[in-house]
Amino acid sequence: MFNNIKRIKQTPLFLVLICYFAGTGLVYATKGDVFYITGSLVNIRANSTTESAIVARISKGRTVEEITRKSGWVKVKILGTDQQGWVHTALLNYRKPVLTPDEEELISHAPSKIKEPVAKKNVQQKVVKKVGKKVEVKVPVVAVDALEKFSNGFNLFKDKKMADTGSSQFGSVDDKGDGVLHINVTDDWLKTSHQGKKKDLKQIFDMWSSARANQYSAIYLMDRNSSIPVAIYIKDKKGKIHTAVRK
Repeated sequence: MFNNIKRIKQTPLFLVLICYFAGTGLVYATKGDVFYITGSLVNIRANSTTESAIVARISKGRTVEEITRKSGWVKVKILGTDQQGWVHTALLNYRKPVLTPDEEELISHAPSKIKEPVAKKNVQQKVVKKVGKKVEVKVPVVAVDALEKFSNGFNLFKDKKMADTGSSQFGSVDDKGDGVLHINVTDDWLKTSHQGKKKDLKQIFDMWSSARANQYSAIYLMDRNSSIPVAIYIKDKKGKIHTAVRK
């Protein structure tokens, strides 16, 4: 009788666990299985606790391969890289998640998916035409540096953001050349509201576009732990705007 009562009490919890893991597809998971990341931006950690160091951040839809598991955590290898770390089972699934339009746009503009332009100085050429037997001469004339113009305004913008929020929001600026800037953001900026992120992104792009006299310009806001931009604002060479911000 007591054994029957014990089984009845245990049954609901058992069924709940089966339903949960069956829904994620992890009930049959084994070493070498490949999963999709289901969270918007997921921390990959050094150990199987939420207090351990973050070794990488990966976006929804990225694939990982199981190495081992313990206590609701899975040690994975991020496919396409040499990085390994721990992620909670609740953020893994065999089924590919549905991406939002912004998420698809950000993934399509990941630096690993586009050809990086070669950095080059902003130099104009002054041509002296050939007169008689004289040879044509080209004299390099260094134009006003767009990055320097941008940096002056951006540093004021960063200082104001720090004064308003009490924390550093932006890190280093990396000029990739051909109008492309990568700007690192901090963990504190990632906690900003979605509307706040969009506002900051537009202000930064406007400063860069103005410094480049409204030529082709692109801003990539990057998280140092992820290869996928957290925000982009691009005016392509046809004048079309491409923008996306991760929530």
